[in-house]
Amino acid sequence: MADIQIIDHLSLLDILPDNLLADEKVYAAAKAVDDELQRLIASCVEVLHLPRLDELPEEVVDLLAWEWHVDFYEPSSDIATKRQLVRESIAWHRIKGTKAAVEKMARTVFKEGVVTEWFEYGGEPYHFRIDLLTAPNITQDDTARLLAVVNAAKNVRSVLDELRFRREAQNDMYYAAAPSIHTTYEIRPAEITDATAEARRYHGAAVSAHTAYEVYPETVRDAAIRSTLYAGGIGSIYKSIEVTRT
Repeated sequence: MADIQIIDHLSLLDILPDNLLADEKVYAAAKAVDDELQRLIASCVEVLHLPRLDELPEEVVDLLAWEWHVDFYEPSSDIATKRQLVRESIAWHRIKGTKAAVEKMARTVFKEGVVTEWFEYGGEPYHFRIDLLTAPNITQDDTARLLAVVNAAKNVRSVLDELRFRREAQNDMYYAAAPSIHTTYEIRPAEITDATAEARRYHGAAVSAHTAYEVYPETVRDAAIRSTLYAGGIGSIYKSIEVTRT
């Protein structure tokens, strides 16, 4: 498009030497050719499709898709998708039937698609499988669409063995720590030396006096006084222990 813009502003009168421009007939002829040249340049722009694809109306894009046999072209798609499919169609047809084509089409349905060929996993000749990174909500329609694009992209002899789906899960993990400082003291019974034991003994006594009478039918002749002596005591023993820190 940059070259077209340069030609669009180019005139024969600008490139003719001065000695020719001095001739009135040459000048008139150059002016007539120059006007026709500008109309021709304007017409040539209309045949440039890919450079002007973003400027073309939707009905022209639909015609280009039919002319260039664009695969998976849906008339109901938005204009941006249509233009992208048309723009990539030539490059797509160049690699059609290859491993790269199958992987590229798999990525149009899922986030990621990796093709593993038969000799890489010990399968039958010309067989392959596809590992897919799927979205959380895969539907049956997604699988059917993938099979359709894979069958269109692969070569005729190749056979799809299986589709293997893989999902990625992301979780946040949190860790916490707190420092703890403590001192351990071991307390054992102290060794006791030079223990002194003191005891006090207390004695007590009580005197009880009573008179015992024996009454007989006879006259009492002898009276005796008996006294009983009681003794009691309390003993107290204690230790005085002095504990020192070593």
